[in-house]
Amino acid sequence: MAYKVVVPRPVQKQLDDLPENVRRQAISRILTLKDNPRPPGCVKLKGLENEFRIRIGDYRLRYEIHDTESVVLLLHCKHRRDIYKDKQYLFPKSYTMVTPSVTPLQSPGRH
Repeated sequence: MAYKVVVPRPVQKQLDDLPENVRRQAISRILTLKDNPRPPGCVKLKGLENEFRIRIGDYRLRYEIHDTESVVLLLHCKHRRDIYKDKQYLFPKSYTMVTPSVTPLQSPGRH
């Protein structure tokens, strides 16, 4: 079953600000989340219900998996020294989709 990958605008900006080689790797890893939202090397974050992270060199990609809706919601893509500092979660009002064939979603509620 293919998942929809949702990239909120703040995360898109974080991706745009990455060094070019890291950005290419991040986009490649994001695209693989469509087919396997729990790829080898992903780590479930302790104390957070549906949140995972993927390591991309010195950068980390944090995301939530909503299995019932088949949605992967990207939360942050930042340097490892900064990724866990911000405890405020993103609740975007609009999304930019990774795949153009998917229609925008409403913001999923947190449990």
